[in-house]
Amino acid sequence: NIYEYLTDDEKDIEKEIRNTEIQTSDVRDKIGETFKDIVGASRAVYVNGAFSHAFPYNLKVNGDPIGRSSNDLTLDIVVADGPSGLVDVPVSGPKTLTVALRDSNAFLNDAALFVKTNKYVNQASDSGEVRGAIIADKRTMLNAQTLKLRADLERLIGEARFYVSGVDVTDAVSGSGKSAIECAMGELVRRSYTGLQQIGQNYTDTDVYNSCLPTRSMFELPLPEYAQTVLSWVGLMSSGYSITVGGDGVASLMAHFTKDEYGWPDVAVRNAVATLYAAGRVEMRKAGSLLE
Repeated sequence: NIYEYLTDDEKDIEKEIRNTEIQTSDVRDKIGETFKDIVGASRAVYVNGAFSHAFPYNLKVNGDPIGRSSNDLTLDIVVADGPSGLVDVPVSGPKTLTVALRDSNAFLNDAALFVKTNKYVNQASDSGEVRGAIIADKRTMLNAQTLKLRADLERLIGEARFYVSGVDVTDAVSGSGKSAIECAMGELVRRSYTGLQQIGQNYTDTDVYNSCLPTRSMFELPLPEYAQTVLSWVGLMSSGYSITVGGDGVASLMAHFTKDEYGWPDVAVRNAVATLYAAGRVEMRKAGSLLE
């Protein structure tokens, strides 16, 4: 057996690190940073035939936001902090993927130790050659600790339970680390945006312009499903509201169809409006004046 004995200076510094005060939010931020290092950009990619779209999502750790929370979808990493290491899955909000990490006490403690060590070495004064060398060594070891945190979190993600708005979807998730998150977020998109399947291709601003041009076939052919859906909603809302394309009001097409149960790209909403206009199914006004 190999035994490692600490000098008095090393013992003092280890104790000072353990006693360094940190905020719980700092540990959450470190876990969030490690997660982002694994998965990259916080975007869920959805593919349906010729249609693909990337949905940005909010990131939370134990229900607390990491950074701004302005997106429609959310991913919440739940880390156990009790003695058993078991996670009681919280009641999550709509359009939320909960990643419940199992047996994550050691990971949580390591994340807290990293934050304490990082704070200590950035504040400590190198009083004396021996202490200075020990502190420099601690600073160097932070890189190895970062790599270990990433490896441990990747493993925990592979062993996690996944919940979409409280429903266990673990059996539908495959892979580990980044691939598991991508798979689980795809499940979140499909379950959150049940009307997204109506969009079967990518649209551009050029498509919107061309869709505005009336043709004979536009009056003879049935409307595509997504345009018919918009028309039905316009008919439902028009009795009490002035329907707008943009904005965030209750009668805004963008506000409704880019979120709620649809999640359509805004260009798809505009193309639906253009299709309806060309087919003579809706009138368009700008500043109160009828567009011809």
